[in-house]
Amino acid sequence: MIETVEKHLGGFYSMTNTDKWQVAYITYSDAYGEPKELKRHMTTDEVVILINGNATLYTYENDKVTSVEMKKNVVYNIRKATWHHLKVSKDAFLIVVENSDVTKESTERMTVNADC
Repeated sequence: MIETVEKHLGGFYSMTNTDKWQVAYITYSDAYGEPKELKRHMTTDEVVILINGNATLYTYENDKVTSVEMKKNVVYNIRKATWHHLKVSKDAFLIVVENSDVTKESTERMTVNADC
């Protein structure tokens, strides 16, 4: 059996979820605007691929926030327990692959300054 998903709701949307992994997409929403907080997943790496539009990947290491402009069709593997945030343009479409055990309880959040 083959399933298809063509819904494109704003923000994060899980397209398919198995007992081990999930594939989702990210489109523009307030949650993916200027970084107000960073998050990290304690149980999984998170693979992100920019398909359309523009996106900036923010990370936090050694008491410093850094950013990289994402390139289309490049695989970005955000390692488990890495603080991160994605800022996306209004026309952005990103694919996300991660373990299916990501929950609010296994994700930590940290508030950041507006000038990061």
